[in-house]
Amino acid sequence: MTKTTKMLPCTACSPARPDLGYHKAGRSRHCRDIVEVNGDLTWAWCCENCGNVKKPRKRAATPTYDEITRTLATADKLSRPDTILFHCFNPNGLYAELKASQDRIGAWVDANPDQPNGVLLVYGSLNDFHRKALFALLDKRRRVTRTEFAVTVSGIRREISTAAEWLKKKEDDK
Repeated sequence: MTKTTKMLPCTACSPARPDLGYHKAGRSRHCRDIVEVNGDLTWAWCCENCGNVKKPRKRAATPTYDEITRTLATADKLSRPDTILFHCFNPNGLYAELKASQDRIGAWVDANPDQPNGVLLVYGSLNDFHRKALFALLDKRRRVTRTEFAVTVSGIRREISTAAEWLKKKEDDK
């Protein structure tokens, strides 16, 4: 199947066809056809003037599920659904940081049973609103808005930082 469109001539046509002059759209015909490029059959634009083949752009490699959930160090340059996967299941994600923070708070509560307080409700494992919100975003996948995502991530980061500040204050009081 060949799709013919009107396009600017390729760079190979310019020196070879001086009679075309300034190449306005529609002066040369190009077609998109299956051609062999570097030993592979692929769709590419072929110039009908000179037969030059415009190589298709290489797509950026998208990370696999295993790379996202196990090996990536940061969530930079990931799509929003992939970033949610990263934060939920990767050891470097926000859920892992939140879990570590809650474990430190739990260890402090276990070490200080004589001090009655509601620290587990405020900073610890019983405060799971943002964790539930993060996993709810995971259920939505493609329908997550930027605002929902930003609010949830900032809430988890705020929980981690306030718990760390509280724990540091309690350790300094000793």
